[in-house]
Amino acid sequence: MIVTPLIIPILIWGAVALAGVFTVAGIAGAFDDPKKNKLGLLGMQISGKTRFLSFLRNIPYEDKRTGRSDYEEFIYTLSDGKKITICSGVDIGGGDNYRVDYDKILDNADVILYFFDIDKYLRNEIDLESNILYQRACNTRFEHIYSKVKSSKKPILVIATHTDICNLSESAMKQKFDALVSDKSYKDMLKGVEYVDLTDENEIKNLANKIFKRK
Repeated sequence: MIVTPLIIPILIWGAVALAGVFTVAGIAGAFDDPKKNKLGLLGMQISGKTRFLSFLRNIPYEDKRTGRSDYEEFIYTLSDGKKITICSGVDIGGGDNYRVDYDKILDNADVILYFFDIDKYLRNEIDLESNILYQRACNTRFEHIYSKVKSSKKPILVIATHTDICNLSESAMKQKFDALVSDKSYKDMLKGVEYVDLTDENEIKNLANKIFKRK
């Protein structure tokens, strides 16, 4: 039979293609189309969503918990001079009560960025917002997002923040995190995690350049 040998390569190629959606390389070029410039910002409480958005908007960051805040269309200029127009959107808090907004954001966004605190994840402390362990709180969000984007193959980038607080090297953080999610159904979404210290302007600028770069 000639069918069986053909199925396996197709399935393998499909898995590779899907995994590629969840990396910086997978979203490269997404913002070259002026009609596709809506960001979906999701993540855990105090994980860096608002700090990153404030950097892009070139406005002062206020160190406080976010509720639900609309922002207007703005232009971000990359290091190479390329200008990216970002559509108006909403910055929501990371509390469990804001999960009701996830599906709408996931449906409307062209590119999704998900932020979580790698130090809290590896230490697995109690998430004060939900009163459950941080890994469990974060994993339920990973699963929710993956279930929505795996069929649409919508570009998503997962960003591990607070690397400056975690007392491990990046390679050690990655090794421990990868081991913790190796058996999860959404593990493909976590293969291209970006590790970043969002208090370091150079690191946050490098992250933005990676996200918005041309193919």
